[in-house]
Amino acid sequence: MAIDVKSKELSNSTFQIKIKGDIIINNVTNLKKQLDDDYTKYSILNFDLEKVDKIDTSGFQLVISFLKWIKSNEIEVNFVKISDDVLDISNLYDVDLNKFV
Repeated sequence: MAIDVKSKELSNSTFQIKIKGDIIINNVTNLKKQLDDDYTKYSILNFDLEKVDKIDTSGFQLVISFLKWIKSNEIEVNFVKISDDVLDISNLYDVDLNKFV
């Protein structure tokens, strides 16, 4: 399945990103391009991963790298929803996604 990213401004300080599809090696380059934006004008990111059907290690690394960049810019992260596949891989690698919150 292809990857679909919806980004929208919810307020002057908040934006939301919804990812739908497979975050796998075949889609990582496309996803990186879709996430490549200047979010530094915002102070809050609402991140919705509920519709992620599959995620592999390369996709997980991209998500973690993106979250680290967001946090390094002092942007607060709120997970709206997280799919079971994303939770499974985070548990497999013993990564607590809440540390980005």
